[in-house]
Amino acid sequence: MLNLQIKDLAAVDGINGGNVKRNFLGHLCWYTIYDVKVTRDEMIKKFAEAGMPAKYLPNPISAVDAFRRATAELEENRLPSHDKFVNYLVREVVCDKNVVIRHLIKEVVDAKNVRLEYSKVAEIIFRREDESIKIIDYGANGKVANLESLYKEYRNSYNGQHIRRIVRTVLADMNPAAARPSGGVYFIPLQYEEGLFALEKLVKLLQGEFFTMPVIDQEKSRDMLYQKFKEQIRENIKQMADILKAGASKNETVKIINESKKMFEQIREYEELLNRDLNDLKTEVEILKDQIVSLRSINMI
Repeated sequence: MLNLQIKDLAAVDGINGGNVKRNFLGHLCWYTIYDVKVTRDEMIKKFAEAGMPAKYLPNPISAVDAFRRATAELEENRLPSHDKFVNYLVREVVCDKNVVIRHLIKEVVDAKNVRLEYSKVAEIIFRREDESIKIIDYGANGKVANLESLYKEYRNSYNGQHIRRIVRTVLADMNPAAARPSGGVYFIPLQYEEGLFALEKLVKLLQGEFFTMPVIDQEKSRDMLYQKFKEQIRENIKQMADILKAGASKNETVKIINESKKMFEQIREYEELLNRDLNDLKTEVEILKDQIVSLRSINMI
Protein backbone atom coordinates (compact mmCIF):
# COMPACT_ATOMS: atom_id res chain seq x y z
CA MET A 1 0.00 0.00 0.00
CA LEU A 2 1.30 3.48 -0.87
CA ASN A 3 2.31 5.59 2.10
CA LEU A 4 0.86 9.07 2.60
CA GLN A 5 3.89 10.85 1.14
CA ILE A 6 3.66 8.90 -2.11
CA LYS A 7 -0.10 9.41 -2.27
CA ASP A 8 0.51 13.17 -2.22
CA LEU A 9 2.11 12.81 -5.65
CA ALA A 10 -0.89 11.14 -7.25
CA ALA A 11 -3.66 12.84 -9.17
CA VAL A 12 -7.03 12.99 -7.44
CA ASP A 13 -9.94 13.76 -9.76
CA GLY A 14 -12.12 15.35 -7.15
CA ILE A 15 -11.79 19.12 -7.57
CA ASN A 16 -14.95 20.87 -8.80
CA GLY A 17 -16.59 17.57 -9.61
CA GLY A 18 -13.54 16.28 -11.46
CA ASN A 19 -13.79 18.87 -14.27
CA VAL A 20 -10.36 20.45 -13.76
CA LYS A 21 -7.88 19.61 -16.54
CA ARG A 22 -4.58 18.45 -15.06
CA ASN A 23 -1.09 18.39 -16.47
CA PHE A 24 0.98 15.40 -15.44
CA LEU A 25 4.68 14.78 -14.91
CA GLY A 26 4.35 11.04 -15.41
CA HIS A 27 3.08 8.00 -13.54
CA LEU A 28 3.80 5.99 -10.45
CA CYS A 29 3.77 2.25 -11.03
CA TRP A 30 4.07 -0.91 -8.96
CA TYR A 31 3.49 -4.55 -9.75
CA THR A 32 3.33 -8.16 -8.56
CA ILE A 33 4.44 -11.10 -10.72
CA TYR A 34 3.20 -14.61 -10.00
CA ASP A 35 4.95 -17.85 -10.87
CA VAL A 36 2.99 -18.80 -13.98
CA LYS A 37 4.16 -20.98 -16.87
CA VAL A 38 4.03 -19.52 -20.37
CA THR A 39 5.14 -21.20 -23.60
CA ARG A 40 7.19 -19.20 -26.12
CA ASP A 41 4.30 -19.15 -28.60
CA GLU A 42 2.00 -17.81 -25.87
CA MET A 43 4.60 -15.19 -24.89
CA ILE A 44 4.92 -13.97 -28.49
CA LYS A 45 1.12 -13.77 -28.75
CA LYS A 46 0.81 -11.81 -25.47
CA PHE A 47 3.52 -9.38 -26.59
CA ALA A 48 1.63 -8.69 -29.82
CA GLU A 49 -1.67 -8.31 -27.99
CA ALA A 50 -0.16 -5.85 -25.49
CA GLY A 51 1.66 -3.87 -28.18
CA MET A 52 5.07 -4.55 -26.62
CA PRO A 53 8.17 -4.21 -28.84
CA ALA A 54 9.57 -7.60 -29.82
CA LYS A 55 13.06 -6.53 -28.69
CA TYR A 56 11.96 -7.22 -25.10
CA LEU A 57 10.99 -10.82 -25.83
CA PRO A 58 13.09 -13.20 -23.72
CA ASN A 59 15.56 -15.43 -25.52
CA PRO A 60 14.30 -18.86 -26.61
CA ILE A 61 14.22 -21.21 -23.64
CA SER A 62 17.61 -22.80 -23.05
CA ALA A 63 17.65 -26.55 -22.36
CA VAL A 64 20.42 -26.21 -19.78
CA ASP A 65 18.50 -23.40 -18.06
CA ALA A 66 15.41 -25.66 -17.96
CA PHE A 67 17.58 -28.42 -16.48
CA ARG A 68 18.88 -26.12 -13.75
CA ARG A 69 15.40 -24.78 -12.99
CA ALA A 70 13.95 -28.30 -12.75
CA THR A 71 16.72 -29.64 -10.51
CA ALA A 72 16.52 -26.56 -8.28
CA GLU A 73 12.94 -27.61 -7.48
CA LEU A 74 14.37 -30.63 -5.63
CA GLU A 75 15.72 -28.45 -2.84
CA GLU A 76 13.86 -28.50 0.48
CA ASN A 77 14.84 -27.32 3.94
CA ARG A 78 14.06 -28.23 7.54
CA LEU A 79 11.87 -31.25 6.89
CA PRO A 80 11.12 -32.71 10.35
CA SER A 81 12.32 -36.26 11.03
CA HIS A 82 11.80 -37.28 14.67
CA ASP A 83 14.10 -34.96 16.65
CA LYS A 84 16.13 -34.11 13.55
CA PHE A 85 15.67 -32.18 10.33
CA VAL A 86 16.38 -33.15 6.72
CA ASN A 87 17.61 -30.75 4.04
CA TYR A 88 17.78 -31.64 0.36
CA LEU A 89 20.49 -29.66 -1.43
CA VAL A 90 21.41 -29.45 -5.12
CA ARG A 91 25.09 -29.07 -5.96
CA GLU A 92 26.52 -28.57 -9.45
CA VAL A 93 29.73 -30.61 -9.68
CA VAL A 94 30.54 -30.60 -13.42
CA CYS A 95 29.88 -28.08 -16.18
CA ASP A 96 31.77 -28.48 -19.44
CA LYS A 97 31.09 -28.49 -23.18
CA ASN A 98 29.54 -31.95 -23.03
CA VAL A 99 27.61 -32.29 -19.78
CA VAL A 100 26.27 -30.59 -16.69
CA ILE A 101 26.14 -32.83 -13.63
CA ARG A 102 24.27 -32.04 -10.44
CA HIS A 103 24.11 -34.02 -7.22
CA LEU A 104 21.12 -34.21 -4.91
CA ILE A 105 22.46 -34.18 -1.37
CA LYS A 106 20.59 -35.31 1.73
CA GLU A 107 21.74 -33.43 4.80
CA VAL A 108 20.53 -34.36 8.28
CA VAL A 109 20.93 -31.79 11.07
CA ASP A 110 19.90 -31.58 14.70
CA ALA A 111 17.81 -28.85 16.33
CA LYS A 112 20.92 -26.66 16.58
CA ASN A 113 21.64 -27.11 12.86
CA VAL A 114 24.70 -29.28 13.53
CA ARG A 115 25.28 -31.62 10.59
CA LEU A 116 24.80 -35.29 11.43
CA GLU A 117 24.74 -36.77 7.94
CA TYR A 118 25.69 -35.62 4.44
CA SER A 119 25.24 -38.03 1.55
CA LYS A 120 24.62 -38.05 -2.20
CA VAL A 121 21.22 -39.59 -2.92
CA ALA A 122 20.97 -38.90 -6.66
CA GLU A 123 23.07 -37.81 -9.62
CA ILE A 124 21.44 -35.98 -12.52
CA ILE A 125 23.29 -35.65 -15.82
CA PHE A 126 22.39 -33.24 -18.62
CA ARG A 127 23.86 -34.09 -22.04
CA ARG A 128 24.32 -31.04 -24.23
CA GLU A 129 24.47 -33.03 -27.48
CA ASP A 130 20.89 -34.29 -27.41
CA GLU A 131 19.56 -32.19 -24.48
CA SER A 132 18.56 -35.34 -22.60
CA ILE A 133 18.89 -36.03 -18.89
CA LYS A 134 19.90 -39.17 -17.05
CA ILE A 135 18.94 -39.77 -13.42
CA ILE A 136 20.86 -42.12 -11.14
CA ASP A 137 18.90 -42.72 -7.94
CA TYR A 138 20.97 -43.79 -4.92
CA GLY A 139 18.05 -43.70 -2.51
CA ALA A 140 16.28 -40.37 -2.94
CA ASN A 141 12.97 -41.73 -1.58
CA GLY A 142 10.94 -40.64 -4.60
CA LYS A 143 12.43 -37.14 -4.77
CA VAL A 144 13.50 -37.53 -8.40
CA ALA A 145 10.47 -39.50 -9.62
CA ASN A 146 8.92 -36.57 -11.50
CA LEU A 147 12.12 -34.79 -12.47
CA GLU A 148 12.11 -35.79 -16.13
CA SER A 149 8.55 -34.57 -16.72
CA LEU A 150 9.36 -31.36 -14.82
CA TYR A 151 12.39 -30.81 -17.06
CA LYS A 152 10.23 -31.26 -20.18
CA GLU A 153 7.69 -28.78 -18.79
CA TYR A 154 10.38 -26.18 -18.07
CA ARG A 155 11.97 -26.88 -21.46
CA ASN A 156 8.81 -25.55 -23.07
CA SER A 157 7.81 -22.72 -20.74
CA TYR A 158 8.92 -19.45 -19.17
CA ASN A 159 8.18 -18.78 -15.51
CA GLY A 160 7.71 -15.82 -13.18
CA GLN A 161 11.44 -15.19 -13.02
CA HIS A 162 11.54 -14.59 -16.78
CA ILE A 163 8.57 -12.22 -16.56
CA ARG A 164 10.19 -10.23 -13.73
CA ARG A 165 13.32 -9.89 -15.86
CA ILE A 166 11.23 -8.55 -18.76
CA VAL A 167 9.55 -5.97 -16.51
CA ARG A 168 12.85 -4.82 -14.98
CA THR A 169 14.44 -4.46 -18.43
CA VAL A 170 11.53 -2.46 -19.84
CA LEU A 171 11.32 -0.15 -16.82
CA ALA A 172 15.09 0.43 -16.87
CA ASP A 173 14.69 1.87 -20.38
CA MET A 174 12.12 4.37 -19.08
CA ASN A 175 14.53 6.25 -16.77
CA PRO A 176 12.61 5.38 -13.58
CA ALA A 177 13.06 7.05 -10.22
CA ALA A 178 12.45 4.94 -7.12
CA ALA A 179 9.64 6.63 -5.18
CA ARG A 180 10.34 4.64 -2.00
CA PRO A 181 13.72 3.89 -0.37
CA SER A 182 12.86 0.19 -0.26
CA GLY A 183 11.92 0.16 -3.95
CA GLY A 184 8.76 -1.40 -5.36
CA VAL A 185 7.16 1.89 -6.45
CA TYR A 186 8.64 3.77 -9.41
CA PHE A 187 8.05 7.10 -11.10
CA ILE A 188 8.07 6.96 -14.92
CA PRO A 189 8.31 10.24 -16.90
CA LEU A 190 5.32 11.09 -19.07
CA GLN A 191 7.16 10.61 -22.38
CA TYR A 192 7.21 6.83 -21.71
CA GLU A 193 3.46 6.63 -21.05
CA GLU A 194 2.61 4.56 -24.13
CA GLY A 195 5.28 1.96 -23.35
CA LEU A 196 4.29 1.90 -19.68
CA PHE A 197 0.65 1.18 -20.53
CA ALA A 198 1.75 -1.58 -22.92
CA LEU A 199 3.82 -3.12 -20.12
CA GLU A 200 0.84 -2.87 -17.77
CA LYS A 201 -1.32 -4.72 -20.29
CA LEU A 202 1.35 -7.40 -20.82
CA VAL A 203 1.74 -8.12 -17.11
CA LYS A 204 -2.02 -8.43 -16.69
CA LEU A 205 -2.23 -10.75 -19.71
CA LEU A 206 0.40 -12.88 -17.96
CA GLN A 207 -1.84 -13.10 -14.85
CA GLY A 208 0.16 -10.59 -12.84
CA GLU A 209 -0.82 -7.30 -11.22
CA PHE A 210 0.37 -3.92 -12.49
CA PHE A 211 -0.88 -0.54 -11.33
CA THR A 212 -0.26 2.97 -12.64
CA MET A 213 -1.25 6.29 -11.12
CA PRO A 214 -0.73 9.70 -12.76
CA VAL A 215 1.42 12.28 -10.96
CA ILE A 216 0.10 15.85 -11.01
CA ASP A 217 2.46 18.55 -12.28
CA GLN A 218 2.61 20.70 -9.15
CA GLU A 219 5.40 22.15 -7.01
CA LYS A 220 5.02 19.52 -4.29
CA SER A 221 5.38 16.70 -6.81
CA ARG A 222 8.42 18.30 -8.44
CA ASP A 223 10.12 18.81 -5.07
CA MET A 224 9.58 15.23 -3.99
CA LEU A 225 10.71 13.72 -7.29
CA TYR A 226 13.75 16.02 -7.27
CA GLN A 227 14.69 14.69 -3.84
CA LYS A 228 14.07 11.02 -4.74
CA PHE A 229 15.96 11.26 -8.02
CA LYS A 230 19.00 12.85 -6.36
CA GLU A 231 19.02 10.13 -3.69
CA GLN A 232 18.88 7.43 -6.36
CA ILE A 233 21.68 8.88 -8.52
CA ARG A 234 23.94 9.48 -5.51
CA GLU A 235 23.42 5.91 -4.32
CA ASN A 236 24.27 4.61 -7.81
CA ILE A 237 27.41 6.77 -7.94
CA LYS A 238 28.50 5.52 -4.51
CA GLN A 239 28.04 1.88 -5.51
CA MET A 240 30.06 2.37 -8.70
CA ALA A 241 32.83 4.25 -6.87
CA ASP A 242 33.04 1.45 -4.30
CA ILE A 243 33.44 -1.13 -7.08
CA LEU A 244 36.23 0.93 -8.65
CA LYS A 245 38.03 1.32 -5.31
CA ALA A 246 37.81 -2.42 -4.69
CA GLY A 247 39.61 -3.08 -7.98
CA ALA A 248 37.04 -3.38 -10.74
CA SER A 249 37.53 -5.94 -13.49
CA LYS A 250 37.65 -4.81 -17.12
CA ASN A 251 34.03 -5.90 -17.67
CA GLU A 252 32.88 -4.10 -14.51
CA THR A 253 34.69 -0.93 -15.57
CA VAL A 254 33.15 -0.99 -19.06
CA LYS A 255 29.74 -1.42 -17.43
CA ILE A 256 30.40 1.56 -15.13
CA ILE A 257 31.46 3.70 -18.11
CA ASN A 258 28.21 2.85 -19.90
CA GLU A 259 26.15 3.44 -16.76
CA SER A 260 27.78 6.83 -16.16
CA LYS A 261 26.87 7.90 -19.71
CA LYS A 262 23.31 6.77 -19.12
CA MET A 263 23.20 8.68 -15.81
CA PHE A 264 24.15 11.89 -17.62
CA GLU A 265 21.20 11.41 -19.96
CA GLN A 266 18.90 10.69 -17.01
CA ILE A 267 20.07 13.82 -15.22
CA ARG A 268 19.41 15.98 -18.29
CA GLU A 269 15.97 14.44 -18.71
CA TYR A 270 14.95 15.04 -15.08
CA GLU A 271 16.48 18.53 -15.12
CA GLU A 272 14.13 19.46 -17.95
CA LEU A 273 11.15 17.52 -16.59
CA LEU A 274 11.35 18.99 -13.07
CA ASN A 275 12.74 22.40 -14.06
CA ARG A 276 15.46 22.01 -11.42
CA ASP A 277 19.21 22.58 -11.46
CA LEU A 278 21.05 19.25 -11.18
CA ASN A 279 24.58 20.50 -11.89
CA ASP A 280 25.79 19.08 -8.58
CA LEU A 281 24.90 15.57 -9.79
CA LYS A 282 26.66 16.18 -13.10
CA THR A 283 29.78 17.16 -11.17
CA GLU A 284 29.62 13.95 -9.13
CA VAL A 285 29.34 11.86 -12.30
CA GLU A 286 32.36 13.72 -13.73
CA ILE A 287 34.33 12.83 -10.59
CA LEU A 288 33.39 9.19 -11.16
CA LYS A 289 34.64 9.45 -14.75
CA ASP A 290 37.91 10.95 -13.47
CA GLN A 291 38.36 7.88 -11.27
CA ILE A 292 38.00 5.65 -14.33
CA VAL A 293 40.52 7.73 -16.31
CA SER A 294 42.93 7.54 -13.36
CA LEU A 295 42.64 3.74 -13.26
CA ARG A 296 43.29 3.52 -16.99
CA SER A 297 46.38 5.72 -16.72
CA ILE A 298 48.01 3.36 -14.23
CA ASN A 299 47.04 0.29 -16.27
CA MET A 300 44.66 -1.14 -13.72
CA ILE A 301 42.10 -2.03 -16.38
